[in-house]
Amino acid sequence: MPTTPLLRKADELITAHGLPPGEPVYVHGDVWPGNLIWTGDDIAALTDWKTAGAGAPGVDLCELRKQVAITFDPEAPAHVLDGWERAAGTRARDVAYWDAVAALNTPTELYDATATARRDAFLRSALSNLGL
Repeated sequence: MPTTPLLRKADELITAHGLPPGEPVYVHGDVWPGNLIWTGDDIAALTDWKTAGAGAPGVDLCELRKQVAITFDPEAPAHVLDGWERAAGTRARDVAYWDAVAALNTPTELYDATATARRDAFLRSALSNLGL
């Protein structure tokens, strides 16, 4: 599969880091703005459950963070994290790890150069926040 030096290095670092500890929960597996139904400012439903299963909460949280980073701007993931933590009543764990995993779960080249650059910036930030 085609890759880049950044993606290759990130894959090596995440593999070496290993899976963070934690109990699995039920995850959607494909959380992105296109699978959300809104009523005003509130999410009314989450659609398209074909990839649902057991996993870490970070899978869904950080997939959405990655998607908004690519679609909107580098500040958007912070809003997702803030909303998730307020709704959950707790701090999210291992966000940088799951951000990197989400970024690695993309094609080498996205639909345009801006999207690819935003994904790469999101991934670099995740690796930096992991201290890698």
